[in-house]
Amino acid sequence: MSEEEKRQHRCCFSGHRQEKLKTDPERVLAWLDERIEEAVREGFVTFITGMGMGVDLWAAETVLEKKKVYPFVRLIAAAPYPGFSRRWSEAWKARYEKVWQEADLTVYVRPAFENTAFQQRNEWIVRHSRRLIAFYNGDPGGTDDMIRYAREQGIETMVYAEKEETEDKEGGNAL
Repeated sequence: MSEEEKRQHRCCFSGHRQEKLKTDPERVLAWLDERIEEAVREGFVTFITGMGMGVDLWAAETVLEKKKVYPFVRLIAAAPYPGFSRRWSEAWKARYEKVWQEADLTVYVRPAFENTAFQQRNEWIVRHSRRLIAFYNGDPGGTDDMIRYAREQGIETMVYAEKEETEDKEGGNAL
């Protein structure tokens, strides 16, 4: 199967750390679970996480739970660079390591930290996906940039924006 064919069955995630979100984490998790379940029903079999604290890891953990029901589901963990989580709390580091160990494929987008590592990771994730699922606070920043980049690339987007308290669906192919 070509890379373009694989991409048609891949979905990626974006979102903020817990402290930047106004919504209760349980509500975010429920929303992610619903979107991932919907994606699986629509033929998405591979999910890509950027491995960040909050939405990225919550989504990855949800995918790993889905694998118990749908053994054909795969998870790609795409970290920006080695050592990305070294300054995190022990609890978040443990979650990161568990996801990294259980992922079907792991990728460091850059060999070391550099100022553009996060942007390069986000662009790599989008280039390897057909759909983006994002939960964010509506403020400008990395998640907003990733949503904009995905839309510019014609990627389907499923976005929950807290600022407007809305769910927005758009992209190259309407959902």
